[in-house]
Amino acid sequence: MEMKESWLRATDARTSRRTYLEESIDSSRAGKIQAIVDLCNAESGLQIRFVKDGAEPFKSFKSSYGMFHGVKSYFAMAGDKKMAHLQELIGYYGELIVLECTALGLGTCWISGTYDKSECGKYAHLSDGEELTGIITVGCVKQEKSLKEKVISATTHSGKKKSLEEFITPSSGLPDWVVKGVEAVGKAPSAINKQPEHFTYESGVVKASVDNKASHQGIDLGIARAHFELGAWGAGSMGKWVLEDGDYLFK
Repeated sequence: MEMKESWLRATDARTSRRTYLEESIDSSRAGKIQAIVDLCNAESGLQIRFVKDGAEPFKSFKSSYGMFHGVKSYFAMAGDKKMAHLQELIGYYGELIVLECTALGLGTCWISGTYDKSECGKYAHLSDGEELTGIITVGCVKQEKSLKEKVISATTHSGKKKSLEEFITPSSGLPDWVVKGVEAVGKAPSAINKQPEHFTYESGVVKASVDNKASHQGIDLGIARAHFELGAWGAGSMGKWVLEDGDYLFK
């Protein structure tokens, strides 16, 4: 997919939002959101759904653990249950959708556990052969986070931010496009709040990996790949991610 300057800028502006305004997403922005969802589905083979009127699954305390308020819309991150690399594809394309929403002035939040999977799947009209791997809430937000959001953010991201040295091996003597790519990864959200991805660089090629692709770490790997590609593109790289022998390589 062709990278966008607005997505690169959005990597700096994006932050997880859990409190949404009563205001609904207007038809103009909703149309642009559906367009990027359609584009991502066509390129990836995924079945991501934009559920514009999806407040019901979030009305009970049980479904959201009290962490979300005012959710009206969300993305159901779904694909064929038998699809290879489903988690990584969901993470990669889902994050491009997140950055498009950020560029449109909307708030988003990746959710892998604190939601009612059955209810969200029902409102997204998923088929029996499709798997819901997570959701992304989306909506209108105030410019400043609420006190509750700040407290939740401080709690869920209590660990120190990972340094470049912790993200990539080797960590010195790297080309500028690799450094910028890793710096963009440092700004990425994490579905499991741990940023488990790691990169290695050798002979002009970057390899991305996590310890357990079968878990939600696969989603984080996809998210990280999207950010790395944007950061590298912003530094002039025309490289792309390719899948070779089960590994994601950027070259």
